[in-house]
Amino acid sequence: MGTVWTVLGALVVFVITQSVLLLVMEPVQEQRRLIGEVASALTVYQKSYTLRVQPSDGTEPKYYGVTREEAMEADRALRELAGRLRASLWSVPAYDLFGLLHILPKSADVAVAAKELSMWYSQLPVVNEHQVARIQECQATISKRLGIERRLQALSAPPTPSEETHPPRGWAGDGGLGIFARTPGLWGVVGGWRRCYALPALWAQRSSSLASSVVTSAMGCYSASQCSSG
Repeated sequence: MGTVWTVLGALVVFVITQSVLLLVMEPVQEQRRLIGEVASALTVYQKSYTLRVQPSDGTEPKYYGVTREEAMEADRALRELAGRLRASLWSVPAYDLFGLLHILPKSADVAVAAKELSMWYSQLPVVNEHQVARIQECQATISKRLGIERRLQALSAPPTPSEETHPPRGWAGDGGLGIFARTPGLWGVVGGWRRCYALPALWAQRSSSLASSVVTSAMGCYSASQCSSG
């Protein structure tokens, strides 16, 4: 009877961890990857437009920048990113909670970033000087709202002497224990989540593997006991 309860308990753990992994953590990581794609687009398509300049002497306008085909390619890519960014607000369960814990950008910031992406591609392919300024405003707003600007600034900041001598130990280096020593209390946990949002997925995967091992061992024990009794 004990073996049966062990098998049932392992199955419950397996179902719960797989549910957390598939329904919560995978959508969270998918949006993080999407934000990375937006960060890439900010660089790749930064000046993907055709600038139309009207000379003051009234002659024919002149065109500078990329070709119309390249600008239309940027239009399609930005249009797709805007749609996927909006869709991500519905793919993550309890999105507002993740935004409150700063694991993901807040829903209002994502909505504004998607709107600015739409404004950006609506200016393409041929633009004037005023539209170029508006595109630059869109790019700055997107970078700020999605935390891309802050992230790049943090990565480019020179390390302090103490960090060079004693580099901080994070989730990857100390199994998640060092964060409590550095930042006690609830916000220490939140800070650790912000530094490694994929840790719960790792826990879920390990729990799933453990549950599978328990089920296999329990079934082996059960089969052996049946054979012995027979």
